[in-house]
Amino acid sequence: MGFNSIPGVVEVLGETPTSIVYALASDPTTARKGTSVWVGDEAVYTVSGANAQRNEEMLRNEARIYRALGSHARIAPFRGLDTDPATGAGRALCLARANAGWGLGSACLRTAVAASVFREDGPPPPLLRDRLRMAREFAEGVRHLHDRGVTWGDTSTRNALLYDGHVRLCDFAHSGLAPSVPCSRRYEERYAVPGAQRRPTHGGGDDAPPPAKVSPKRREMHALGCAVLELIQWDLPYGGCTDRDDVRRLMATHTFPTIEEGRVAEQAIRMCWREEPVSAWEVVQALKVVEARVAEEEVNCVWDCGSESGDVDSDGSSLVLDPCSSQESV
Repeated sequence: MGFNSIPGVVEVLGETPTSIVYALASDPTTARKGTSVWVGDEAVYTVSGANAQRNEEMLRNEARIYRALGSHARIAPFRGLDTDPATGAGRALCLARANAGWGLGSACLRTAVAASVFREDGPPPPLLRDRLRMAREFAEGVRHLHDRGVTWGDTSTRNALLYDGHVRLCDFAHSGLAPSVPCSRRYEERYAVPGAQRRPTHGGGDDAPPPAKVSPKRREMHALGCAVLELIQWDLPYGGCTDRDDVRRLMATHTFPTIEEGRVAEQAIRMCWREEPVSAWEVVQALKVVEARVAEEEVNCVWDCGSESGDVDSDGSSLVLDPCSSQESV
């Protein structure tokens, strides 16, 4: 059934089958994540089927990851682990609450994208310059994870929050920390390396090749490329309206997501999708180059077209900045 907000007491920010995120009226700037809603020392709600021991393990692992990451402009601000004063058991992971900003409407980056894709009255995509910035900020976050020895394992715009319109990464419950803590999460289906997932169970998979063996680094970097693709095209990999079974069949036959013609960040995306992928740092640098070119194009548009806004086409179709990259194989 789920849990509804209690006015003046607790506000529910989100709920999944395994956790709930909420804010207390007494501390509205902090988002708390756990399997129960705690008001004082009372659990007023617990997610159905929650496993107390498993929840404790995930909370402590995520707190460990946040501490290893430290304070960083691309990581959600960590405010500690709320524990039971009697037993010391973890009750909720505490983060600074995201506030969206820039007119995007949702603090969750994926939800902001989905609003444009699935709602007829949804907002238009942000300007290309802003989508490029968010893609670069996402990549900067992944670079910081890797620099600190963290394998995210759940790389996705679902796990990116917007603070005043700027991207910060979150949700590291299943992440690995070198050298001793392994990653325990599979990537979001649309973000997985094509051909590396299990055979589809619904038709069309009998002739598919067996799953490929893929290194953790390649999985992580491929997912980063999918995130960049999603943000630049402002649509999910393989298209948000594509049936899930069709997506599975495409992936089982090693088909990569489509990069629409003229997309300015194609080169950076394909860098992530190589069998021997580059580092997140190199992806950040490639995106910075594209950002600079877009900014220059906008300036030229102001002078040549007399535009006061300096905005290029929102889909980037007028900006073919990597003319040779579309022929690069993955």
